[in-house]
Amino acid sequence: PRVVNGEDAGRCIASFAWLGNCGGTAIAPDLILTAGHCVDQAVPQMLIDKPIFVGINEWDGPGKSSCCAGGYATTFIKQIHVHPDYLCIDDDLAILEVDPPIPERFVACPAPATLESGTEVLALGLGATDAAGANLPGHLQVAAHEIYDGEVCEYYKWFEGSCPASEAADGGYEAKFYC
Repeated sequence: PRVVNGEDAGRCIASFAWLGNCGGTAIAPDLILTAGHCVDQAVPQMLIDKPIFVGINEWDGPGKSSCCAGGYATTFIKQIHVHPDYLCIDDDLAILEVDPPIPERFVACPAPATLESGTEVLALGLGATDAAGANLPGHLQVAAHEIYDGEVCEYYKWFEGSCPASEAADGGYEAKFYC
């Protein structure tokens, strides 16, 4: 996972969930939204009871730290639900059921809205900050992106019918848009 061209978040993002290999967002006390690619290749049984740290905005390795005033919460994966139509980058979503419940102060309340072409979105992460994966940040990174229509998006067409495409993925990280 990478947030290339990002910058330090500069404020606490209490709903950010760090899975150790990917990020997510606490959307209910017992649910975390993440990317399908974060959990689809692992054997689901290996992820059950894996700890998730919510509210971690600074990372100092296994010691964990948070810049959020309320600290952080620890919960564990109990079930994994990958979007049934997930294929490479299409429908790249998963819901993780967790227990114990995450305290309300760490939960974001997503608005029921469609992401139309041209919508600005933010990507958050603690992953590498360069395409080579060599530079790891000490603080949560944020990068502004724009949603592009899949019919006109060359980045999207690059992946269409070519998954898995890990080599192509590294070349695409310079882009600041999603399809």
